[in-house]
Amino acid sequence: MKFRTALSYTAPLLITITLILAACSSGEKSAANEREDSDGKDPRSPAAAVEIKSAGSTFAAPIIESWIDSYTDVDSEIALHYDAVGSGEGIRRYLESGVDIGASDALLNPEELKLAEGTRQLPLTAGMIGITYNMPQLTQPLRLSREAYTGIFLGTVDRWDDPLIVAENPQANLPAKLIQLVARADSSGTTHSFTEHLSTISPQWAAGPGTSKRYPFTA
Repeated sequence: MKFRTALSYTAPLLITITLILAACSSGEKSAANEREDSDGKDPRSPAAAVEIKSAGSTFAAPIIESWIDSYTDVDSEIALHYDAVGSGEGIRRYLESGVDIGASDALLNPEELKLAEGTRQLPLTAGMIGITYNMPQLTQPLRLSREAYTGIFLGTVDRWDDPLIVAENPQANLPAKLIQLVARADSSGTTHSFTEHLSTISPQWAAGPGTSKRYPFTA
């Protein structure tokens, strides 16, 4: 099964991955530093490993995991772990003190920041979000205007031979079939970034589903 990316006339949609860190003052100790090993040794000593747990964005997982591998080659005394569980789950674990670092495609909202006093949010990397489709009979790339792909997700453009899609692809053999959306159902920062984009380009979207981390899209 092959999936292709639908291209529009717009610039690529960039998504920034943010690291959410717990800020510690010089007089504070991390949970790892407060623990002692079974021999009663101070885990801050050079011979003891420090464990740092992180979780969040699946989008950023490949680059984060490659950074962990590279860092481990330099300093094996620090054990770094990353669980690619999605931005929403990463934020939940961070706010519940289940991890030291959360990686999210969306910034914490004001309510979440109140629950995480002293948190610092740092930009980490960026990438593009693509709209993919599966129509093996097409022999050329599918082009979608902003109006067309916004309509697809609003449900107002529900067939592949809709005039909005045909207008941008006059030579394509577009089937008279219903468009079936496939999207993540978990709390996703990528979904948040994409719906934020739709809210920016479409007043109808902004007044309707709005920006959301979940599909079906809910504010």
